[in-house]
Amino acid sequence: MRTIKLVIAIVIALWVSTSSAELIQRDWLVARDGLLTEDTDSQLFWMDLTETRNLMISDVVDRFDGAFSGFRYATNSEIATLWFHAGISPTFPFSSQIAREAIELANLLGSWIFTSAPYRWGIVGFSNGEIIHWQSRDFVQQPFIEYDIPSNTAIASFNRHERVDIPSSNWGHWLVADAIPTSVSEPSSLALIFASLLAFGVGLPPGKDSERTRIYGVTRRHAICAIQLAKVD
Repeated sequence: MRTIKLVIAIVIALWVSTSSAELIQRDWLVARDGLLTEDTDSQLFWMDLTETRNLMISDVVDRFDGAFSGFRYATNSEIATLWFHAGISPTFPFSSQIAREAIELANLLGSWIFTSAPYRWGIVGFSNGEIIHWQSRDFVQQPFIEYDIPSNTAIASFNRHERVDIPSSNWGHWLVADAIPTSVSEPSSLALIFASLLAFGVGLPPGKDSERTRIYGVTRRHAICAIQLAKVD
């Protein structure tokens, strides 16, 4: 039986290392920081939106030659493609149909509780989208996903604009790179094999269960909505 487990674990590990998993958590600045999400279909790398909260657009642009070198603002088309690969389509009003998918994506990109609505969390950010000039001020498009905790429903929409000159903890910026901007090493196939062996309990002392973690892509990082994730299951 243990031999069968070993064979299955190795096959799965090799499949994971070369599979068609669309969204995979990656490291950016240091090993195991999980601050990037790779979309293997579009071959784009997304920065966690939590890294750009409380920044104005001018702050982000200034960092493109420094801390954010290699990144750029994502287009609405790229964001829509990311949502599609996560199983999310623009939805209005709130719907339970994309609630689970919203949680999964938030676990990858990061999310936060809204200060104005403590019963909701979301993923909100400026994009390289539409600019509206109104009352002598510029408003830039903010694609967003929100999750309502009491009703277990979510909304995904491009129909929001905010002033470019006001930073806020309620939103970040949709930044994307065409390649990992650093040389942080990725896990080898052997490392993935070892992880799968542990997941199947191979090599563990009798009587001890292996620690199983829900996986989206290759790895998962628990976000602020981890409690709601258990609620949805």
